[in-house]
Amino acid sequence: MKNSTMERHDFYISSIIEAQDCRENKFMTEIDIESILRYAVAMANDKGGNVIVGIDSARNVIGIDYTSGQIKQLQQTIQHRIAPQLPYHLIQTKYQGKSIMVINVWDGSTKPYLLDSSAYTFGGDQLIIADN
Repeated sequence: MKNSTMERHDFYISSIIEAQDCRENKFMTEIDIESILRYAVAMANDKGGNVIVGIDSARNVIGIDYTSGQIKQLQQTIQHRIAPQLPYHLIQTKYQGKSIMVINVWDGSTKPYLLDSSAYTFGGDQLIIADN
């Protein structure tokens, strides 16, 4: 069962890396909670997407080191600072032998999603604060 899950994750991550749409996928080299939150809110306010931590912008797999405490902090921060509840799934896995994290954010059904009372969205491929 574990190998089947890993194979599905590998296929999913490969499809993200190969996708050409920069707006739907944000690659990060480290766990930057503030950036993750802003992009996740913008994705929920748009058509969804993925924040991938451990892969650089050139789509090289570099991996990351993280603790269960960092994951818990990220999940608690999402729960407490984003309203309404963010529709997401967090995947911790190995890809090409390196640890990565994927935050899959769905197109939200109760828009706008707010991070500390600010709605983020995209202007082209750029992240922007939406006008009130």
